[in-house]
Amino acid sequence: MQVIVSINGAAPPAEPMSMTIGKNDVYSDSSGRSTETGTMLLYPIRTGIYTLELEYILDTEQCRIFEQLIHGTELTVKFYDGDDLKTAKMYASASRTKELLGTADYRKYRLSFSLIEL
Repeated sequence: MQVIVSINGAAPPAEPMSMTIGKNDVYSDSSGRSTETGTMLLYPIRTGIYTLELEYILDTEQCRIFEQLIHGTELTVKFYDGDDLKTAKMYASASRTKELLGTADYRKYRLSFSLIEL
């Protein structure tokens, strides 16, 4: 079972070497500790925002395909969170790392990036 099923309807060219699923909450600027009682007052705006941290080992062609897949400001990503298939509108992190592994005769790349829910 592929953990990333599709990005904008296209199947990724490889499985991730590692994938970390994070869920984040966004709180209002007015959230914080009460100056009177010291208790925390939280005003959630949105909860459960997905962040997928991905790392792939790819050949040259797979890397080219992947870089094209994650280009753009809005991506529809289908992925598994455990046994649950999720679909989310996401964008690729501004920070993407491509590390050359091997030699000119045997070239592989370690591609690392995050997909963040809009």
